[in-house]
Amino acid sequence: MTDNLITDPAASWPLPRHDAQNTARSRLRGRMSGAPAERWRMGTGGDVTFARAVPAADGDGVLVLAGSVLQRIDERGAVAW
Repeated sequence: MTDNLITDPAASWPLPRHDAQNTARSRLRGRMSGAPAERWRMGTGGDVTFARAVPAADGDGVLVLAGSVLQRIDERGAVAW
C-alpha cells in the first residue's frame, strides 16, 4: 500500500472490501489522533453469530442485541439493563 492520499471520496472505495485483493483498507486518513480504546464490553454467555447496536432513542447510549442478549449501554459504558 502506498502513502498516496486520495482526495476524491467517490473514488475512495471502488469495490466491496475496497479493492481487487479484498483488503478492506483505504488510504484515506481518518481523524483519530491515537489508538482506539475499548469503552465497554458485554458478556453473551456463548458464541455470537449476530450482533447489532443502535443509538438509544433518548440519545443516552446504545441498545445492543448480541445473539439472544439485549442490553442498554449508557455513554459511560455502564450496563443500564
